[in-house]
Amino acid sequence: MIEDQKWELSILANVSGFYQKLLRDHLQGDLPVHPGLEDEAIYNASTNLRDILGKMHRWLQLLDMAITPAMVRQALTVDTDPEIAEALLRYYTRKHDFTDSDRDKTDLAATFLYRHPRVPGQWERRGYGLDGTLPLSPFEIALIEILADADAPLLPEEHVQLLREFEPLREQAQGFINFNALIDSAIVSRVRELKQSFGRSFYHPGVLATIAPYNVVFGVRFDELFSVAVGEIKTFAKAVEELGGSILSNVDGVDVTVEHVQALEGSALLKIDYVTVYIIMMIALTCGAPFFVAFGALSDKIGRRNIMTLGFALALITFWPIFTLLGTFKNDPLVLTILVFYLVILVTMVYGPIAAFLVELFPARIRYTSMSLPYHVGNGVFGGLVPAAGASIAAITGVALSGLLYPMAIAAIGIVVSLVFIREPTHRIRIWDEVGGGAPPLVPDQP
Repeated sequence: MIEDQKWELSILANVSGFYQKLLRDHLQGDLPVHPGLEDEAIYNASTNLRDILGKMHRWLQLLDMAITPAMVRQALTVDTDPEIAEALLRYYTRKHDFTDSDRDKTDLAATFLYRHPRVPGQWERRGYGLDGTLPLSPFEIALIEILADADAPLLPEEHVQLLREFEPLREQAQGFINFNALIDSAIVSRVRELKQSFGRSFYHPGVLATIAPYNVVFGVRFDELFSVAVGEIKTFAKAVEELGGSILSNVDGVDVTVEHVQALEGSALLKIDYVTVYIIMMIALTCGAPFFVAFGALSDKIGRRNIMTLGFALALITFWPIFTLLGTFKNDPLVLTILVFYLVILVTMVYGPIAAFLVELFPARIRYTSMSLPYHVGNGVFGGLVPAAGASIAAITGVALSGLLYPMAIAAIGIVVSLVFIREPTHRIRIWDEVGGGAPPLVPDQP
């Protein structure tokens, strides 16, 4: 039992070390270690193994919340020790959480092991099952050994049928002749659906051993076709230059030149970090969320219209400069977080008071229809058209930020309607006065 706990602790320690290095590199700073989980404490653990394992599981649960599949993908490089990937695979399989994030991380760990065998050509040899009769791939045999103590799930017949789809899909991936054909096909979405369909069976060695080779084949073909596409763009830029041209396009008033295109690196494009965007959005939304309540409470005192109109006005005045600054400081996460936080504040200024405002705006006999119809038309129609309208305006004008003219125009209309047609103070209206007085009790009396 002690040996089993030591073995489990060594697995978790490898995962923890991988996670902490990943976060240190990502945050470019030191990461505090959970008290009692220092390297020396783990190395000398003997009698208190259960307590340390409990702490380690809780610590990894916390780190897991900060680690995305994209971060794991970037961290699993050619220099990564396969032992780390094996520890990750054991960890995710033993967790039994079966979330989309854990499934994707498991997928990445298994694919890494297939792409980087300990012995070159190791997976090309044929093997047999433990009973000597059932033919198995060497990679599946290796996964069975790695996950021997992980309580692997059973593989029902319907999931065996799903596995048979991967061979045709692999042939299809190899058959794409250009990058556009690959992107326009439904192969990516189909494979994603298949992986989701396995549910708990995804962690079965046979499933992982089937999916990992497909991932490698698809990844190689994707990289090849993408490199060709980048080369074609550079060739086009060179042809433009030979004909005497220098400007290929204009984005937000900035000329995209032949030099810009020729400096493109395909590998850099594939490594664009969108994880930072998630972190910025998470921080800005978390810090901004309390202001929904704050502006709602403030509107009880000074009125709904005033706060909402100010939100519209600030949006109209500052949208263009704020989005210009987003481009200017695109490599500064701190400034980007502040700018996004400001945009969240504008949202809270309108949405904080709006629920009470709509209720107070209409008399009781038509209140349900009167508040529901404009709310859903405003969000569904006018809000839903923002991507299409914004993209269309930008395409027509040739200026990327001109798409902001649509939401700015809506904000301007809101200001005019609010100042000219809305009566104040709606916040002093007692909605229950129309129907006989005080509000009903939260829990009606039972007969």
